[in-house]
Amino acid sequence: MEHAELTRLWFVLVRPGRSLKRMQSHVPSLLRELESQGIDKVADSGNGNMQVTLKRLGIESCSSTQPTAMHPPGFFLMPNILTAWVGNGDDVMQFCESFLADDLGSSKADKLRRAEAACERHVVIILTADQSGPHTAVDTGELPTQSPDLPQEVDWLWVIASKSPPIRAIYWSPAGRWSEAVVA
Repeated sequence: MEHAELTRLWFVLVRPGRSLKRMQSHVPSLLRELESQGIDKVADSGNGNMQVTLKRLGIESCSSTQPTAMHPPGFFLMPNILTAWVGNGDDVMQFCESFLADDLGSSKADKLRRAEAACERHVVIILTADQSGPHTAVDTGELPTQSPDLPQEVDWLWVIASKSPPIRAIYWSPAGRWSEAVVA
């Protein structure tokens, strides 16, 4: 949307569930404020006044570039739509087994063995969006249907989908079953 009161071309990333049409009237004043402060990009992470405003409006981030003849000053409102191949719980388990078998993962089991812990021994695997299928499967609450093949040193296996709350985790316990936990 072209806007004569702006000097830059802005890209405004809006959180899912927000109405772009309703936000349209609030965005120009926000962007003018950013320009007046010499800010050309900002995200909602943090607790400053601008971050609070972004969070209240449902804006994840704003970034800008110099306008061109083809792209004059103004802004684009873009929904932050994330898509991913949704894996299933067994994909998660296979990912974890592979991780625990490689150098980094096996070093975790080695630490537990060297500690000679007499109590429960937990391994936590935090999935990022880079592990698209397993991350999405955990985030949507998919549980594996099979028992994991864990190193002897591991009693509990926790798998967490790293993202904004609510955060989901699935875990394997010595009781021999998969369960889910959600942290709001």
